[in-house]
Amino acid sequence: AGAHAGNNYFTLGTGIVAAREVTACEDPVGDATVTDGNLVFDLEPFEVKTFALTLAPCKRAGIGSQQPLRLPFNLDIVTFNKNRGDTYIPTLNVSVPGELFPQSIDCAGVHFETGMAWADNNALIAAGQTLEVRGTRLCFIGASLYGDKTYTFRVDDKPVELKVQSVKERVGGWDLYNLAETAFIKGDRVAWVCTHTHETDKDNRGDELYFFAYTLDIRGASSVTLPEDNGLMLLAATAVTDEREAALAKPLLPAMEKRPFDFKMTPKEKRRHNKQMKKTRKPLNQS
Repeated sequence: AGAHAGNNYFTLGTGIVAAREVTACEDPVGDATVTDGNLVFDLEPFEVKTFALTLAPCKRAGIGSQQPLRLPFNLDIVTFNKNRGDTYIPTLNVSVPGELFPQSIDCAGVHFETGMAWADNNALIAAGQTLEVRGTRLCFIGASLYGDKTYTFRVDDKPVELKVQSVKERVGGWDLYNLAETAFIKGDRVAWVCTHTHETDKDNRGDELYFFAYTLDIRGASSVTLPEDNGLMLLAATAVTDEREAALAKPLLPAMEKRPFDFKMTPKEKRRHNKQMKKTRKPLNQS
């Protein structure tokens, strides 16, 4: 993307053949301009536009080989309605509903095979286990039980640090003054979201668990040793052999790190804020 003859322009792959402007619901708005393989358009400050694009054919790279690993699962995190209280995820005291637990996950072109929902164990808590690997990269789906945390893996004898995101914290948020929270955006790739959890006697609706996809470079290595830290939980892993990995030229989301909640409203700003909050809480059936 960039500036082109006073306008904005954007291209993908080997170029754009045709384009049309649409709404966010993909209803048609009108034609769009394509010049030399670029989408050319005007954009006013704070304006949002959506386009449907037809791309020029391009040569597809080979997928390479993929080998889902049989992980040495050591924890049962899945329950069904009839046995909600039989097991739970450490530190969280909740479990994953069996009807939601996926038999497999496909993420970023990699196929992962998870454990069985009804098996004795279907998740792996890291405790220094060694995995035999072959390929160019080891991809795994996991999350941290202790908040965002950096874990140390060993690829053969080489230590590799990798920051793993929290299983519980949402992937983004706004500035919320009344809750003393500040805005943030996490950039790790979300592989699977569990949309509610089980407790002994109830469903926790809206209680989400997040699992992310990570990659370790294993070229020339024969093993990966997991951290000796019971805060890291894995659902699946796949060894991939390919010459090149597709990567984003630029991030799709802006980086927004958490910052301290260190600001206050003046009494006047607080009154205006409370007044606005009352308006937003008005029941939907009131005009």
